[in-house]
Amino acid sequence: MDVKNQKEVTGNGRFEDLLMSLAIGFVNLPPRELAQEIVRALRMIGEFTGVDRCYTFLYDFKRQVASNTHEWCREGVEPMLEFLQDVPLDGLDDWVGAHLRGEVMHVPWVEDLAHGSALRGILEPQGIKTLVTLPLVYDSKCLGFVGFDAVMRRKLWSAEELTLLRMLAELFTNAEIGKRRVEALEGSRRKAESAERLLRRAVEAGKAAIWETAEGSDSLHCVSGWWGLLGEEIDHAWIPLADFRARIHPDDRGRVLGYIAVAASAPGGTAQVSFRLRHREQRWVPVLARGVFEFDSVGRLLRVSGSAVDVTESL
Repeated sequence: MDVKNQKEVTGNGRFEDLLMSLAIGFVNLPPRELAQEIVRALRMIGEFTGVDRCYTFLYDFKRQVASNTHEWCREGVEPMLEFLQDVPLDGLDDWVGAHLRGEVMHVPWVEDLAHGSALRGILEPQGIKTLVTLPLVYDSKCLGFVGFDAVMRRKLWSAEELTLLRMLAELFTNAEIGKRRVEALEGSRRKAESAERLLRRAVEAGKAAIWETAEGSDSLHCVSGWWGLLGEEIDHAWIPLADFRARIHPDDRGRVLGYIAVAASAPGGTAQVSFRLRHREQRWVPVLARGVFEFDSVGRLLRVSGSAVDVTESL
């Protein structure tokens, strides 16, 4: 093995060690620290490979734009993040197409690009001489890309280096997916808490009632809110299901029972149905009932719980 090849092997080994160290840093990372860790990783990769600007972009294919989300620049190199928001994808078919196919986009020498091309029009004003970008792909979908610009001097990337950069792209992809999952869970939690608050207020205002029942039971547990909804003192009481069905308007009864049967046939099912319930004063109260069907690990129905909300004012 000659001296040049020996240096390349040694350098690639150090590159792998660096990537492993970065990967460990992302393990169990709190979402609030993710942006800082991504910039740190960009800096360390940039300094190791000798490039001058490293960054990540996310695509918004609905709006047909891409936005710079994270960036590291070597001292003396102008940051571009502020100016690269909602960049139109018009004229960048080759660039975007490569990413959608999961391929590396490598521009060895920007001056070789066609004069007047959209890509050269974006890269040249940034002083970029060499560029390489790698797609962030999850489940066959391209989320964005990570890129590396050589500004001070031209950069020659080896095939081994590009292969190792794919590992970094996978690391950033997993981090982005993890962040989105946390955000989705947090959003669901906030929605659930908001719905719970609204339901509690509705119960307190006499506009909603809560109920539950169990598989095999022939009774309905009227948890709370029934005095306000139907004028009956049945809170905390168990009443026969037959009695409750008798309170449903005859014209609605078949439809309600059909909804319940469909929801009960699918584990994790929910049902939402509007119908009329008979008030103690012999008038009909239009309600919107929501039910959640809970099942065990083998799909057997355990219990059903839900609410019934007076929707008179919305009619």
